[in-house]
Amino acid sequence: MKLGLTLPKSRRKRARNRIRPRRRLSFQSLESRQLLSGVPLFSEGVNYSLSPIDATESSGEKPQSKVWQYDDQWWAVIPTGTGTWLWQLEQQTWNPVLQLSERTDVQADVKPLNDEAHILLFGGTSSQLVSLEYNDADSTYQPWSANPNPVSVTLSSGVETATLDIDSSDRMWIASDAGSTVNVRYSDYPYNNFSAPITVGSG
Repeated sequence: MKLGLTLPKSRRKRARNRIRPRRRLSFQSLESRQLLSGVPLFSEGVNYSLSPIDATESSGEKPQSKVWQYDDQWWAVIPTGTGTWLWQLEQQTWNPVLQLSERTDVQADVKPLNDEAHILLFGGTSSQLVSLEYNDADSTYQPWSANPNPVSVTLSSGVETATLDIDSSDRMWIASDAGSTVNVRYSDYPYNNFSAPITVGSG
């Protein structure tokens, strides 16, 4: 025999509505990636390949993205022997349009966001964040007016890779490994300093 009061139907319904649904975690497979210099393009039936860039660093197996499209143009961030550059694709040729750093040993991870492009120049424990904005008048990128200078990002010892994203509240996150842990750091607009590392995975 059960003791207690029985709720009226209407109140039972409201009580059920207050129960929050359980969150489910799902995983998606990563998209396959190719070197853009070797991807054939088709324009009016003509098949042609892009001219290569003599890059000094590669991140083919790392979770980093360095090519994007904006204003019907393709852009990339790639280091060469003269530094790390923003490149613009014109016809079949990549042309350097803006030097982002003198370093030749970084791997870029780019987060395009509307007319902005936030670029993590990953160089181990001493990395940098460079932010750009698109200038419609000149049809190219320039340093971001909200924060035009590179921002130093110090990552933990043992780091092998890092990637960044921006959430719906405009908070920027950088995720990186560190020996046996995975850490995140965050920065609020205009992204001129980052928090201490927060460990989100270990072992």
